[in-house]
Amino acid sequence: MDDIAARVNCFPVLPGASTVRCGDTGGRLSPWKQKRPRLPRFPGPSPQPSPSRRSATYRNAWTLEEFPTVLRCFKLIAASLLGLALLLTAQPGTAATGAAEDVVAAFHERLIEVWRQSDTLTPQQRYQRLEPAVRAAFDLESMIRVATGPAWAGADERQRADLQEAFTRFTVANYVDRFTGYSGQRFETVAVKAGPRDLVTVEARIVRPRHDSVPLSYVLSPGRNGPQVVDVIFKGVSEVAVRRSDYRSLLRQGGPALLSRRLNEQARTLLGGEIPAGG
Repeated sequence: MDDIAARVNCFPVLPGASTVRCGDTGGRLSPWKQKRPRLPRFPGPSPQPSPSRRSATYRNAWTLEEFPTVLRCFKLIAASLLGLALLLTAQPGTAATGAAEDVVAAFHERLIEVWRQSDTLTPQQRYQRLEPAVRAAFDLESMIRVATGPAWAGADERQRADLQEAFTRFTVANYVDRFTGYSGQRFETVAVKAGPRDLVTVEARIVRPRHDSVPLSYVLSPGRNGPQVVDVIFKGVSEVAVRRSDYRSLLRQGGPALLSRRLNEQARTLLGGEIPAGG
């Protein structure tokens, strides 16, 4: 026991005690506590940095008092840059969605106005009042081009012009026929969403007293004169997709000429008479 204690510098606290106290050398200095010879000091005063070097160091460093002010400056600069980035990236999208919403709102306003007069105006009179709003809000050329598909690509300029005018007459007459018997209905915009390829979807609904609302969405594409409607989703069904399916057999039978003739006939049927002059 004494040999082990001596080797580890541990000795009994009292004679016969079972515990030991480490580091007790019995008054002798342990090898780790013995004084070591001091190294000679550098003669002369301790070396100090040159004044120019010290002043440069102080000039390039911020004091603790200056640090909060500098930190606030950095935060202001970062916030300004972030705000500028958000403004540059968000402004075009916001402008596009706002313009699209305005187009749909203007069309709804005119449609409600004509709808309210459905009991006092003839279909031809309502057609004349509604036609300018339809031409302004809808990209009818794009809609008939997509609806006819390859037949449009193979048609000449005259056939395309006839198709577009016939489709316009049918579209206006269809709105005149659909929106009759006004009883307090109104349009309400639900959401405006930006989509791929600069498309914007305006989600709306027809609020009907004592009946469930009818959802409908307008898909708008940017054009030379601003965004215009290129498709209407009514109760979850694409109007252009329905027209494309309806026109396929007619185009196969008689081409663009037959389709133009049928569209004009349908417009006259919906109006219950001739199409107004200029329509």
